[in-house]
Amino acid sequence: MITKFFIVAGEQIRQLLSCGKLALFVACFTSVMFVACDKTKPIDNPPIFNRYAENVTFYSKILNRDVSFALYLPADYNTSKADYGTVYLLHGWGDNQTAWVAGGQVNTIINDLEAKGIIDSYIYVMPYALKSYYVNYYTNKFNYMDMFVDELVPYIDSLYRTKPDATHRAVAGYSMGGYGALILPYKHPEVFSVSVPLSMSWRTHEQYCTESQSVWDSQFGRIFGGEGLSGEARLTEYYLQHDPLTFFEHLSDAQKKVNLWMDCGDDEEQLSVTAVELHTLLQNNNIPHHMRIRNGAHTWDYWHAGIREALPFITKMMNSLTEPDITEATRLAIGLTGERHQVDANGCTLDITTPKNYNEHTDSCHVVYLAYDSYQNRTEELQKIALLLDSLQGDKNFILVAFDALQLSEKSVDLSMLIDFMNANYRVKKQIYHRVIIGNKESGDWVYNTGNINPALTHAVYLFNTNLLSQHELPTNEFYYLSAGDKSMTCTSLSQLYLDCRNQNISYQYRVLNGNDSFETFLYLLQESIPYIGLKLNKF
Repeated sequence: MITKFFIVAGEQIRQLLSCGKLALFVACFTSVMFVACDKTKPIDNPPIFNRYAENVTFYSKILNRDVSFALYLPADYNTSKADYGTVYLLHGWGDNQTAWVAGGQVNTIINDLEAKGIIDSYIYVMPYALKSYYVNYYTNKFNYMDMFVDELVPYIDSLYRTKPDATHRAVAGYSMGGYGALILPYKHPEVFSVSVPLSMSWRTHEQYCTESQSVWDSQFGRIFGGEGLSGEARLTEYYLQHDPLTFFEHLSDAQKKVNLWMDCGDDEEQLSVTAVELHTLLQNNNIPHHMRIRNGAHTWDYWHAGIREALPFITKMMNSLTEPDITEATRLAIGLTGERHQVDANGCTLDITTPKNYNEHTDSCHVVYLAYDSYQNRTEELQKIALLLDSLQGDKNFILVAFDALQLSEKSVDLSMLIDFMNANYRVKKQIYHRVIIGNKESGDWVYNTGNINPALTHAVYLFNTNLLSQHELPTNEFYYLSAGDKSMTCTSLSQLYLDCRNQNISYQYRVLNGNDSFETFLYLLQESIPYIGLKLNKF
């Protein structure tokens, strides 16, 4: 025991001297001596200064047990004297502290982003949480959140060169860890300032009320109360205190300052329903946040992309930088290879772009109909849209037909009349699978209604930043691509349509990406949809 005492003491002294934390020497020396003399308490593992350590432990008085965590240090930690921000990475249900590296490959992602200068260097702490949901149990028999805030964070700050303030602490997690990444900062904004829940494991009240008894009891009831109960009786007071859909209605000023980044796949079985409901609640209450809904489900592939986008956000927030409201499109062609011209169809102006060498060939073309509401300068905007779609047009050989839906309505012209005009005046493929329709803003509502009134006209509908004025039973033969900027109030309408597609087994893709109600956002959203436009234009 005495030999072990001097080994541990010497290691802690060496680490503290190298950290420059001389003031901690006496306290550390004294604590190690007490541990050495008290055989009832295990000796903490000494701090490990290898870049990655997957099983560091310390003793928690609150939990009365060892707590394990993995650690990923900055590459220059041993040679630098700098202090670093701390990012706590939380694992999901049934995983442990090694999951973020073993499955998440987060070390590879960090190294890549650091090498490109996209993120700063941080100390990454990955604690083992069992199946605690990162909260205190309603029985007070396992107070994991208290341990996290009152013991783990101070322990990390005492042994490593951290910047020990809320501004420089972030929490990110997936699934159960996504819930932890939300609940910890909002319950303790004095400790954490950045919250990054990925595919947060939390349900709506309706979902919890209808959850199977075994799942409710084993996964939620034992933590939040209501074991053995059914229906609304499960929504105990303790549960509601930890329910984001409840406590986000009444945030304190300190809680409103938490920098929130949410991300959830559109193919999640239940969790995306919670995500869109929470996003709507936050928007309606003017609570600042960022939302992403991308293609994917509850998988590491999705979280790889999620954390790759979230880490730069953490860097911006720790440096007190503002996240831009929009992301601009980057794939505009240098020059248009097709040919644009305007024609009159039944008193309506059509802006038509034919593919390259259209007049030199005899092949029939697909048709992309674009019901477009302009923002400021229609001519320039349609030029940029044509440039954005130029490469796809060359590959898929389609004619782009842009028009103002309001003008069509005023002239009593519908989509079937436009299709007849194109069939009569251009070489186009006449089957339904060779045309798609796109709409934005108010024209998007026109597209939505057109697709529902006569689903035989087109098989794929694309709606961007569209506020739907009515709801319909959806035709089963159509595909819906729905996309909005996370600062756009149209998210509410498109979220409901997304849920309708899910409930009615209608083919869909749903996106919420960085942006607002500007043309730049529309262009960015359209850019992200290009692969799915291509998929719906049959080559043959």
